[in-house]
Amino acid sequence: MRLFVPPLGSRAAYEDRAEFADTVMDGRRLREVLAFALRGKGAVRRFKDALSDRESWFRFANERSLRRAVDWLAEQGYHPAGH
Repeated sequence: MRLFVPPLGSRAAYEDRAEFADTVMDGRRLREVLAFALRGKGAVRRFKDALSDRESWFRFANERSLRRAVDWLAEQGYHPAGH
């Protein structure tokens, strides 16, 4: 059996970046820089350039992607082991 996984589009990625910007603990200035970077065309590049800790962003993004996948599978009636 095959299972079609619909694409999320860019909105989910934007929301992840915006939420990550809100959680940054390096101070108000970095949060403001990241939030500003998310505005308009070229937001992905500006966001990446503004990151001071890329490892924490990748960890955050991977956790969000995994959570979305597990939630989506559960909605389809599947329950991955360990989740």
